[in-house]
Amino acid sequence: MLLAMILAYFSGFLLSCPLCGSVLSVGWFPDLRFATRRSLNDACTDIGNQLGKVHGSIEDAKRKLSTKVTGVEEIIDRMADDAGKTQADIDAIQRQTELIGGDLKGFQLLIELFKTKLNEMEEKQKSTNHKVGGLCQFVECMENGTTPPQNIQA
Repeated sequence: MLLAMILAYFSGFLLSCPLCGSVLSVGWFPDLRFATRRSLNDACTDIGNQLGKVHGSIEDAKRKLSTKVTGVEEIIDRMADDAGKTQADIDAIQRQTELIGGDLKGFQLLIELFKTKLNEMEEKQKSTNHKVGGLCQFVECMENGTTPPQNIQA
């Protein structure tokens, strides 16, 4: 009777004979004029088999999609690990670059200091050369017996 009520819902009008177990329907299913319990049972079995196949196909598709999603998740995890390692490498390189920059500033200061000291030494060397030249003139004058000029200081 449940099947008869289902068919009544879809067909619009249904006649049933409880003694002979048959159903006569008129409405949306014009090809289904006379149905027996066996034919309805066979139809239900066929629909059940088809639904089983659909369910199996859905399960296969679900497994395949699950496998692909798992593969994509693994790829994303590897990419995240690689990104983390790359960021760590970048941070290390930045720290080393900062240290090198500090060393370069120190070298620049050292070079400026050497330049200043070298200039001081050149000035002292010029002064020393001038004074040694004056001494040489003084000694030469003393050897020749002449008086040294006034601008020569001993």
